[in-house]
Amino acid sequence: MDLVKKSLKDKKELTLLQQVYRFFAFLLAQGLKHTPITPNFISVVNFLAGLLAALAFAFGNPIAGILFGQAAVFLDFADGALARAKNMSSEFGLWLELILGDRIADVFIILGIVLSLNSTTAWIFGCLFVAGRLFLNSINDYISLYPNFSQIKEQITGKVYSYKGTFGKVMRQFVYTRVNHYIILTLGVIFNHILLALALLTVYVWFFFVTMSITFTIKARKVL
Repeated sequence: MDLVKKSLKDKKELTLLQQVYRFFAFLLAQGLKHTPITPNFISVVNFLAGLLAALAFAFGNPIAGILFGQAAVFLDFADGALARAKNMSSEFGLWLELILGDRIADVFIILGIVLSLNSTTAWIFGCLFVAGRLFLNSINDYISLYPNFSQIKEQITGKVYSYKGTFGKVMRQFVYTRVNHYIILTLGVIFNHILLALALLTVYVWFFFVTMSITFTIKARKVL
């Protein structure tokens, strides 16, 4: 129980699935804490796992693709856990984790899926998803760049995570996260409906981009 509490410290906003990934990443980090392996190394392996996932999808092996994709998600938690365990942080490490190991890898995986499906519909959904993910990441980065908007960001985050009661606890699990992203892809592979999974991901990311944009605009006007 102490390990669980330590692994989830100051992360009350995590969904249940994120908590599971984070707990096992915490265990891995504890095992690697006194080794030469660095968080940046884990981030690079994370990116390579994403590339292997993209190649597997592109060459018609969705099972291998989703396994490598899930490995990339786990390593995305592991590099941060190891950085905290070793008390190591750098701007380059943040770039490796957020840009290379997360966003670029995910775009390659979507490209691999689109290439495997090889249809006009898949290309449309693929392009729409990448655009939506880019916009969602951009507004997150935009808010983070301005310290004066930290209060706005907290309020926006509060809107997302402050659901009340049983309904709220359920809804909280469906906030857009990389974990949920890959759960949808995993279900698409299991039930052999990858195109449907891609369509759902597209709607998913655009819904949260529009919601966050509207909330940010309202909050920004009040502060400014």
